[in-house]
Amino acid sequence: MADIEQLSSILTKSTSDRKKAKAKIALKVMLREESMPELRRIIKSSSNEIIKDQAEFEIWRRKLDRTPENLIKLICQCDDEDKVGEALTELGSQKFTDAIDLFIYSLKSKSSVVRIQAALALLDNPTQKALRPLLTAIKKHKENCAVFIHALEVLDCHAATEFLVDLFISKPDAPMVRINIIECFEGNAITKISTAMGNRIKLKISKAIRKSKDDTDKYELHRFYEEAVEPKIEK
Repeated sequence: MADIEQLSSILTKSTSDRKKAKAKIALKVMLREESMPELRRIIKSSSNEIIKDQAEFEIWRRKLDRTPENLIKLICQCDDEDKVGEALTELGSQKFTDAIDLFIYSLKSKSSVVRIQAALALLDNPTQKALRPLLTAIKKHKENCAVFIHALEVLDCHAATEFLVDLFISKPDAPMVRINIIECFEGNAITKISTAMGNRIKLKISKAIRKSKDDTDKYELHRFYEEAVEPKIEK
């Protein structure tokens, strides 16, 4: 219980949302390894409400009716973000394409947990109709948009090429955002860039390199253009 208590302390006392999110994920992973009797013991013996709530959630998760009909009902009617997130995860993994519109709608949720799981469900069930909603989510939640960009990797993102370049330039301190944008360019999300667009992008990146005062940022911008963008420009 020592490690679980340590994670709980972070969840209770930390002022960092990032640390809290990581601790919550780690706590969930640890509880998934516990037996049902141990989970019930934790619920009875722990004085920490966060631990008890997560143990109760793990018991609920194991007993969840995973039929598509029940999962859809849960997503539409439940107010618990963790339960809705679990339902989205399960429904996405089942490749239940009839739920595509529900995944897209869930990108508008006020809960970051629900939005992230909706994006991952769309990653598992690619549809071009998700492009605009994902871009909207990126624009609205720029401080926490890496997963939305990850979901773009399986779509045709030609129409978003310059937007992604601008986002890359604006995020020197967001490594996962930059990595996922690179994946879009190096994969099949962006297959070709016109000469005219390529010239505009080159100019943008050159200006950003000159403006930047950080050597690492300059290196990443230069490498992004040479290794991810330039090979896609039509000759």
